Amino acid sequence: EQRRIVELLDQADALRRKRAEADATAERILPALFREMFGDPATNPNKYPLRKLRSIAARFSDGPFGSNLKTEHYAEDGVRVIRLQNIGVGQFLDGDKAFVTTEHFASLSKHECQPGDVLIGTLGDPNLRACILPNHIEKALNKADCVQFRPESALCNSEYICWFLNSPSTLAMAQSKIAGQTRPRISMGRLAELVAPVPPLARQDRFARYAKTVQALGQHVRSVTDQVDTLFDSMLHHAFTGALTARWREGRMA
Repeated sequence: EQRRIVELLDQADALRRKRAEADATAERILPALFREMFGDPATNPNKYPLRKLRSIAARFSDGPFGSNLKTEHYAEDGVRVIRLQNIGVGQFLDGDKAFVTTEHFASLSKHECQPGDVLIGTLGDPNLRACILPNHIEKALNKADCVQFRPESALCNSEYICWFLNSPSTLAMAQSKIAGQTRPRISMGRLAELVAPVPPLARQDRFARYAKTVQALGQHVRSVTDQVDTLFDSMLHHAFTGALTARWREGRMA
C-alpha cells in the first residue's frame, strides 16, 4: 500500500512539474516578443528616438512619504493602497490588500492612480519592476517607492512602458541609478532620467494587443496552477488518512 501511495503521488507530482514548466515558458513569451518587435533597449538597433522617461509621461509621481501615510491610516475598506508587494514583473499581485478611508484619501488625492497606469517598484527584488493597474480597481493610492507612470497617449502606451521597464537590458541600464547600502533603491528622480527608445505608436499598439491576449491566457494558467496545487495538497492529506488507497485496499482484500 505504501508503494501504491508513492506511485499515485509521483504521478501527481509529475503533472505539477509539467505545469511549472508551462508556467515558466509562459513567463518568457512577453519579454521575447518585446525584444522581437523592438530590439534590445540598451542598443536600440531600430534607431528609435530616445526620450527620458519623465518626458513621455502625462503623470509621473511617487507615493506620499512620512506622516502622510502611516500604518494607523489603514482601514478595513475604502480606497486601495498600492504597495511594493503588489507590484510583480508584469503582474499585479492582488493578494495582499490594504486600504485607507475615503476621507484620508481626499487629503492625498494628488497621488491617485487609475486603471491602466503603470506601477513601478523601485525597491525589492528586482529593484526595477513594473505592472499595470487592472481595471477592477477603479482608483488607488500608490505608496512611497511605488512610482506611478501615466503614459502621454500621443507618445506611448502602458504595455510598451511596462515591458520596457521589465526588460533585463533596462534593469542592467538602471544599475548605475541604484543607491543605498542596506536597502538599495532607485529614486524617482533618477528613474525619471532613464532613457527609453520610443517606437511608432502603431507598433506599440500592436504589441499591446498581443500583450493583453498573452496576459489573459496567463491568468488562466495561474488559476489552473492553483487548482493543481490544491489538488496535490488534498491528495497528500488523503494519502495519510488512508482515503487515497481505500478502493485499492478493498480490492486487494477481496
